[in-house]
Amino acid sequence: MSDELSVRAENLHKFLHEYTAGPSAERLLTGEPVAGPAAMFALYPGDVVLVDEAGMAGTLALDRLVRIAAARGAVVRLLGDYRQLGSVESGGALRLIATDAGAAGVNVTTLSAQARLERAEAGQVEPGGVTLPRGVR
Repeated sequence: MSDELSVRAENLHKFLHEYTAGPSAERLLTGEPVAGPAAMFALYPGDVVLVDEAGMAGTLALDRLVRIAAARGAVVRLLGDYRQLGSVESGGALRLIATDAGAAGVNVTTLSAQARLERAEAGQVEPGGVTLPRGVR
């Protein structure tokens, strides 16, 4: 996903470490400017934090992330399939959200991204779609 979005990605535990025990933790928490490698972890109002494979994330880790993001004015979006491999930590938050909390979500029943990409690369236009120049991904 990092390549597709042209944004550097890091794992959830590294993010939480930077905000709780990293050398720039206090600056990150208060929103002060951060230099160096920790700058990529700075959150600003309106930022969106994507958690891919969220079904593998522990519930407490997700809770910490959501609290940090909310305090900085950012939001968290969970991506993944709760029916796939679960968390090694106490987990199940994504499953609970999907099955018990009544949260709005999207269930993908057909994977068609590759087929759409192939059609787009061939110059075929889909209704409501985007045509990519040949060779562009």
